[in-house]
Amino acid sequence: MASFFNQVERVWYLKKVSGSNAQTPIGLLKRKYYTAYSGVLAAGENAPQLSLGELEWRWLLKYVSGHGGTVSDDDGSADLWIKMVATTGKVPTKYVNQNQIIFYQNAA
Repeated sequence: MASFFNQVERVWYLKKVSGSNAQTPIGLLKRKYYTAYSGVLAAGENAPQLSLGELEWRWLLKYVSGHGGTVSDDDGSADLWIKMVATTGKVPTKYVNQNQIIFYQNAA
């Protein structure tokens, strides 16, 4: 399943990040997408260097709230992925990786 997840995830980010190609590392794809989506300046542009985890967290919060969902301070990553799936109109599962696959396959 890990291989399938990696493929689904990579395809989604490749569609979202202009100027990327199959050789672009997934970490770089995510960083470029998260900084563009959340409005955080990339490192080297007078912005603090944020970890990829922090950028993802900000993206999850903004994406859910921007697509009609509600977020709270008590939401953990698993909770946010459930809400991410809900934004696609699909039924979430109790497994984070499965929710990520559902999201990447169904989100516009």
